[in-house]
Amino acid sequence: MLLVTIICCFLGSTLLAQERTVLDSLNQSYKQASADSTKVQALIAIGDYFLHKNLDSTINYYNKALKAIETVGGQEVKKYQPLLYHYTSIAYTSWGRIQEGMEYGQRALSAYEALDMQLEMSDIYMVIGVLYGQMGEVNQGKELLLKAIAIKRELNATEKLGHAYMNLTLLYRDLGMLEEAIASIDSAITRFKAQKFEMGVNRSYQIKGEVHKFAGNNDKALEVYQEALALYRKQATKDIKGEIVLMNSIAGFYRILKEYDRAIAYYQNGLTLLKETDNKELEGLIHHNIGGVYLEQKQYEKALTYYQKGLVFYEAIQHPTGLSRTYRYMGTTYQAVEKYELAIEYYTKATEVLASKKNSDYGDVSKKLASLYYELHLMEKKTKGDEALGMIYLNKAQSFAKESIACPSTNLEASLGRYKTLQKIYQAIGNYQEGLNIANKVIELSDSLFEETKIKTVLDLETQYQTEKKEFDIKILNQEKALQLSENKQQRMLLYGSGTTLIVLIFLLMLLYWFFWQKRKANAALALNNELITRQKNLVDKQNAEKELLLKEIHHRVKNNLQIISSLLDLQSSKIDDDAALSAIADGQSRVQSMALIHHKLYQHEHIATVNFRDYVYQLFDQIMAVLTEESPTLELDIDETIAFDIDTAIPLGLILNELLTNACKYAFESGKKGKLSIRLKKMEQGDYQLELQDNGRGMPADFKLHKARSLGLRLVRRLSKQLMGKASFKNDNGAYFCIQFKDTALRKTID
Repeated sequence: MLLVTIICCFLGSTLLAQERTVLDSLNQSYKQASADSTKVQALIAIGDYFLHKNLDSTINYYNKALKAIETVGGQEVKKYQPLLYHYTSIAYTSWGRIQEGMEYGQRALSAYEALDMQLEMSDIYMVIGVLYGQMGEVNQGKELLLKAIAIKRELNATEKLGHAYMNLTLLYRDLGMLEEAIASIDSAITRFKAQKFEMGVNRSYQIKGEVHKFAGNNDKALEVYQEALALYRKQATKDIKGEIVLMNSIAGFYRILKEYDRAIAYYQNGLTLLKETDNKELEGLIHHNIGGVYLEQKQYEKALTYYQKGLVFYEAIQHPTGLSRTYRYMGTTYQAVEKYELAIEYYTKATEVLASKKNSDYGDVSKKLASLYYELHLMEKKTKGDEALGMIYLNKAQSFAKESIACPSTNLEASLGRYKTLQKIYQAIGNYQEGLNIANKVIELSDSLFEETKIKTVLDLETQYQTEKKEFDIKILNQEKALQLSENKQQRMLLYGSGTTLIVLIFLLMLLYWFFWQKRKANAALALNNELITRQKNLVDKQNAEKELLLKEIHHRVKNNLQIISSLLDLQSSKIDDDAALSAIADGQSRVQSMALIHHKLYQHEHIATVNFRDYVYQLFDQIMAVLTEESPTLELDIDETIAFDIDTAIPLGLILNELLTNACKYAFESGKKGKLSIRLKKMEQGDYQLELQDNGRGMPADFKLHKARSLGLRLVRRLSKQLMGKASFKNDNGAYFCIQFKDTALRKTID
């Protein structure tokens, strides 16, 4: 859409040809021109003709014009050289060649500044501002467009202000400044209506619909889109391209709503209109978008059919953005149907088109290639296939993953996905040092993403609250106004019927009316208060739901970070040969995993404040047995299914159980004898509990005293028992028997 407005703004006054006969006429004019300046004008006009048809031809004719100017020299250079730099910038920009567009835009700006051409400087500010927006530097683009508007107002050159406001609207939208975006596009509409410029009015309404869609105001967006469509169809001079672009936007709107039949219908309407014009770029785009609809519905054959059709048009004009986009989604489609060689082929074609830019799109496609090669490596490993081929896949995955993280990213989530992919690959290769560095980056990005999500959620809640409060205040004012009007009306009716002979009766009636009015006013106030209470209750419920969601997300993040810490310990242990150190690290991992399991249970459970202890013990037992023993002992569990603890009790209790289970697995059972573990949890008095763990192993030495034990694990058991305001005891009873008496959080708080 930005490109459309630029071209409308700057090439409206040139000899832009629409038909082949016009091209023949322009060529004839060039051949017959005797003056050099006339030849330059003819070359520029021919370049304009090819603008939407073939970039190479456009640039070729503009370059011929530049050479012709240099031959003439003098004032002709000052007149035409900046203008041709300007037009060349627009041509590259309209074909998605941002780097070249910026280069020629800066050349034009330098030339205009040297000649102090203020109006022309404001025009090129608009082009460069749009380019900054496409590069992701939206604030810088916004400042240049505001500067262009200020210059045009100062010079009273208002004819192009509408176009400036159109482009400014899109930058405001990208910055999330939606009120400013609506105000800006309304200014554009006002300007275009004053100029009776129908095309500008219609396209402005279309952009206004885009802003409402971006803001999530779907009903308003559709209303504005339909208004724009009606205006296009009434337009005296047919704007086929604008109407097709609008059809594409409406189809995209229905695609977001997953109303796919309606989306296809509007895309097909666009294709029907394309029969009346020659625009291969739009034909490629709409065929590509239809392919996208079928891809979302997993109708892969139809998707590929339309992608291939779109590719024909893009290849005909060598459109880099269209080609890279279509190659990428064809790769995605082939990957979905497990045709991996074709997927790699088309992903690779996309990277070849994007290689000179190394932008966010290049990074995204590189990440897809890295993930696909990694999956192929895993397939070879799983099937015990060609090991050498598997390593080739893994090395290619590493290469593309490195490429992906070197590119800019559109958001934190995409960047996090790229680093996670590289982390998996380093782990598979065994490059633990680099894996550790990437793991740190993953933690950093995860925290940043969590903060960004949290802030957005809070802002959304605040916006929603303020909107509802404003609507409610307006409703109260309207009701009070209606009550006042009703009161005035009834007072007039009473006055009309008054008479001197009925003073007493009127007095009584007025007295009754006053009581009636007071009652009615009280009822109205009560109704308003009830409605306010209901709305406040709904808002509190909504806020509680959001807080619960945020709390679940926090437990999820904590669990992920604990798992990352466990992975880091695992990576570090690979470089340690000392058995004692390895054992200490393994014990540390076990403790971290027991805490991670608590947080996992919290965010999965319906009641996020408590953990069902019976389920937790089962999972902790399985987790420890999987690491420490090849043959798990028999587990006898006697825990009431209704017993649950909050995190302040569950964490220390889980660590105690982790230590006792670990000790039992390591030391309790004799070789060849089937082990048995019994775990019981009894609720004694209100808030008091007793946890018992017994094995049928060899037991502890006869002189063993729990309170004198020096091992870290048993010291931890004693310390955590005291933290729970309880005590730990031990005895030998056909094996080791440990008893932990403790108090839950509620009882501990009353004692504190």
